[in-house]
Amino acid sequence: MFNNYGFPTPAGANFSTSGQFYPQYQVKGQQYDIIRVNGKNGAEALQMPPNSRLLVLDDTAPIVWLCQTDGAGYKTVQPYSITPVNTEPQTNLHDLEQRIAALEGKFNEQSNTSSNKRSKSTDDSK
Repeated sequence: MFNNYGFPTPAGANFSTSGQFYPQYQVKGQQYDIIRVNGKNGAEALQMPPNSRLLVLDDTAPIVWLCQTDGAGYKTVQPYSITPVNTEPQTNLHDLEQRIAALEGKFNEQSNTSSNKRSKSTDDSK
């Protein structure tokens, strides 16, 4: 395709009828990902531009590395420990023991009253 001046148009570009150039931009979404490294050497080997900060997960231990670079591009890495959060409520053994004792008491009372009723009815028939 040629523009109004007889020159070929760049690929992916549009020209208006007045000859003005309008480039076509493809908008691509920014991609996010979790960066994983193996230990301190992996965190130190990670290449970063100057004035950057990045959190990096360690595959060898429950550590997250804070990697920072200054204006000259010199990097420092600092480890922080992480632990998984337990979302399940912890069971209180004392409460469970009390509930079991209460249920056993009710069960024993029911079995005692039912056996007393049976024995009385058999005694009456004699």
